[in-house]
Amino acid sequence: MVPRLCYEASYVGFSLQRDLQARGYVCEVVAPSSIPRRAGKSVKTDRIDAADLAEFYANGLLTTVAAPDAEVEQDRDLLRSRQQLMHQQGDLRRHILSLLRRNGLHYKAECNSKTHWRTHHYGWLERTIASCTDSLRTNLSLLLRQLKNMDEILAAYGDEVEALAVTPRYQEPVKALTCYSIFVGGASRTFLR
Repeated sequence: MVPRLCYEASYVGFSLQRDLQARGYVCEVVAPSSIPRRAGKSVKTDRIDAADLAEFYANGLLTTVAAPDAEVEQDRDLLRSRQQLMHQQGDLRRHILSLLRRNGLHYKAECNSKTHWRTHHYGWLERTIASCTDSLRTNLSLLLRQLKNMDEILAAYGDEVEALAVTPRYQEPVKALTCYSIFVGGASRTFLR
């Protein structure tokens, strides 16, 4: 009899599952949200969690996750990495704006413009940085260089995502997700992106 194994979905993704299945084991990945929590048990250790997981799995109390193939998992990793970089970009932008404000530099007030991070704003940033002195100029220059580098990398990620979207594997799902129906004057109209 082949042992049946499971583990909680984590940072290792489905690589452990694929490795175990290649060695002849039956292995499933469990959704963390499906693992029951015992009332009154606040102590958590790997040993206790493993024993609970084994008991719940043996009794059919867990929801398993459908494993994608390695290529789909890599595509998802690409999207996750892009998302992570987008969060870092947002944090860096907020940091730059805060640094500017602390030093009395206000783009919206000076230029009477309401949008940041467009061509005009970048131009204002470069002119403003050039007029700063010492550590502030150095700090803002380095931060702006980092932000521009992030912008370039995110553009490259965007190109990769666009290329993935038109592959045969994703054409239908993308088409389904980019189809919008709206009701105008009692009639339904469908638009494709």
